[in-house]
Amino acid sequence: MLKAKDLTSKNVPELLKSLADFQLEIFKMKSDLTKQKVKNVRAIKNKRIELARIKTILRQKEVKI
Repeated sequence: MLKAKDLTSKNVPELLKSLADFQLEIFKMKSDLTKQKVKNVRAIKNKRIELARIKTILRQKEVKI
């Protein structure tokens, strides 16, 4: 699980790459869920929480500039 402290030390391009990666992971997990391949449904929610954390840090950096 990503910590907000670790995310604030990253620059904007790294955060955008992480954002895209998490979005892709969530998409794959949701498609696996429809195929009943996912055993831990909670993992999708955890990824969504981490995605929101990345978006929040990006927004904070955007407002600060």
